[in-house]
Amino acid sequence: MPAEPRGAEVAKVHRGFRAVISGLARKLVKQPRKAWRGLVRQKDAIDALNKIILTGVAVSAPFLVHILEKRMAGTTLLSQRELAESELRATMFGDLITPILGAKEAPRDPEREALLVELLALNFHEHIEIKPLLEQAYEDAASGDTAKATRIQKALRSVARRVKERQIALLFAEAHAAHVPIETWDVFLSDSIDRSIDPVNRRIQAGFGNSELIRLNSPDGGHTVIFYGDEPSWDDDHINIHLWVEGTSHEAHADFTLSSFDFPLTDNLRLDDGNRISCIDANGSGELREKKTFRLSVIWFPKGFSTAQERPLNLRDYQDLVGRKPN
Repeated sequence: MPAEPRGAEVAKVHRGFRAVISGLARKLVKQPRKAWRGLVRQKDAIDALNKIILTGVAVSAPFLVHILEKRMAGTTLLSQRELAESELRATMFGDLITPILGAKEAPRDPEREALLVELLALNFHEHIEIKPLLEQAYEDAASGDTAKATRIQKALRSVARRVKERQIALLFAEAHAAHVPIETWDVFLSDSIDRSIDPVNRRIQAGFGNSELIRLNSPDGGHTVIFYGDEPSWDDDHINIHLWVEGTSHEAHADFTLSSFDFPLTDNLRLDDGNRISCIDANGSGELREKKTFRLSVIWFPKGFSTAQERPLNLRDYQDLVGRKPN
């Protein structure tokens, strides 16, 4: 059979291409028409839905406005309350600190001075280092009548214990809200008790001196604290502490005299990776009276915790602000 001419083949291809294009064009024209006919058929339903939406908006608008106004009023009231509280605390702080740091040549009443320092400790312990003022009031009391001095010094130590309990409770509240671990250990040092460790109740018994090393791991397992105590004094309520912190890349060492006026939030050791540890004097009236056992508390802070002097927000607020989830 003779072959078709070349021109006939080209014409055949063109006719096929035009047929395909025409078919697509007819389909594209039919689709909008079908959609429009569907909308026309649903016109009544669309009108009804539109009326329902407009009615819902009209009914709910007053409630939304009321909720918004209520929230704005609550925010304003809270801001005014915080401002008033801040002004009150600032005035109170000035009224308390001025007589304590007044003219040195004026006669000093140890009992009045102790009272002012106690008020400062109970109301501002999160924001200032109260230890120097407590120690000064404690020493000034010793210069007066013996019975009066004993009463004042006992009251100062009692206030110090209350402040420690408040600060530890604050740490637990912060840790619970931020879902990060915190650990506290009770350590009892005495030459008259056998050495033991109770990991369940976090209780340790040991003697004095460098032969009685105590080892504790941080909650994240990244550090080990090693320490011992020696030269205890129940009369003055202090003890010498020798402490090392070991880790894979972070190490620290500290020798210090621990007194009843050392507090967790101001007297602690901060490590570079966010861990923080504090050792405090936890003697009660029983330990000071019997003079056999010296009680300590060792606190591993919630990791990443910063004190009030170091940041304006608490730990959970900071994590919410930066969008950081607890580990």
